Amino acid sequence: ALRSLPSHPAIPLIVANSLAGFTSHPEFPNVTGIVHVIPADPALLIPLAEAMAGRLRWVHSFFAGVDALAGFSKAVLIPHAVPLTNGRGA
Repeated sequence: ALRSLPSHPAIPLIVANSLAGFTSHPEFPNVTGIVHVIPADPALLIPLAEAMAGRLRWVHSFFAGVDALAGFSKAVLIPHAVPLTNGRGA
């Protein structure tokens, strides 16, 4: 479903399920946000954020519950004041 989203030249969209899949994409150096969609493994988020080398500005979870992202939030989002939004009320 995500692969069928319309593209916009100013907003690169990378759909991948592995760190290598993200980091090998030619647009990866321009990415500043993450949209987390279950069943994606939340364990991938910390190394993905580290690979972004300080560019991470926003994270969105498609689902209202963000309990699975607690470790990521504590390790990355809170210390770097990166906002987390979710699908609550969608």
